[in-house]
Amino acid sequence: MIGYKLTPTQAAQISGKHFNSSSIFNQVPDINGDYFIFEGEVNYCTNEVYLWVKDLPQAEYVAPINNEI
Repeated sequence: MIGYKLTPTQAAQISGKHFNSSSIFNQVPDINGDYFIFEGEVNYCTNEVYLWVKDLPQAEYVAPINNEI
């Protein structure tokens, strides 16, 4: 799955913030602990403070392995 990779600083900057009037960023860690956001958050971002997310690099998101039984 392709996502948009955030640095730790960028992930902290958007944590709990609105990307539009009704939706909040939901950054998620991958298997390596790197944070990602996805297409809907980037495409529907209208908050002028966070328009920089549209310039984030795309990268392969690999979900963490769930070892719970």
